[in-house]
Amino acid sequence: MSRQSARAIAQVSTTPLAESLSSDALMFYSGSADKAPGKGASERITHPDAYLALAVIPHWRRTLSNFHEYPFQWHNSTWRTIEHAYQATKLLIVSSTAYHALSVEYVAPDGANVAVEVQSMFGNEDAAMIRAMRARAVSVEDDGRTFSTYADFEYAHVGSRTGLDARLARKMCELTSEQIAFWGARSGRYLAEITRAKYAVCPEARAILLATGNAQLLHRAGRSPLVRFDFLETLRSELRLLEEGNQQGVEAE
Repeated sequence: MSRQSARAIAQVSTTPLAESLSSDALMFYSGSADKAPGKGASERITHPDAYLALAVIPHWRRTLSNFHEYPFQWHNSTWRTIEHAYQATKLLIVSSTAYHALSVEYVAPDGANVAVEVQSMFGNEDAAMIRAMRARAVSVEDDGRTFSTYADFEYAHVGSRTGLDARLARKMCELTSEQIAFWGARSGRYLAEITRAKYAVCPEARAILLATGNAQLLHRAGRSPLVRFDFLETLRSELRLLEEGNQQGVEAE
């Protein structure tokens, strides 16, 4: 994930109150080493026994990454990773064809359905803004670059490749400064929605996330700054409440 995207997430996400009190922290990224909780870089835990369930799961850190591969459905398409769906949604601001190139199916959009697809994803008001931005982007110079609609381009099928390939594919279409600002104000919300869709169908990811207890979840890749994934902590709280509710229902029977 880019630094710009990480900053956007931090701006729109909120940390659950109960979890903000935790002094524990776990750090992960797609290439994390398989170490015990608390033994990874930038990690700290006060009670190792609280993470025994997590410690026995091989490469649990990599499963928390947006690059973890587990196909899931979101907005009528199949996505190989969270990163695929996230980058595709960003590209939809510019091109519906580029959007579908990151899906598993890669079905070229029907011209008659493009407007409906954008409206379904972003809503009426934002869809109108996207149409206007696309129109303004035609042959407009922005920071010395000339943009086009990208509507008729053919794109490689990135949907069958890795999460890293999906992240790199974000550059298959250049966004104008106006489009970048539009996405920056909304990216965190869509990342949270996509993450919920993936965790809803991936038992392994749900189990690992719940096993992280109340620890802060930190992400760093390469030399990028350390970022707290508040949206993932929020999802963890939601899953825990759901699990507790289900348990109470069983006991009531």
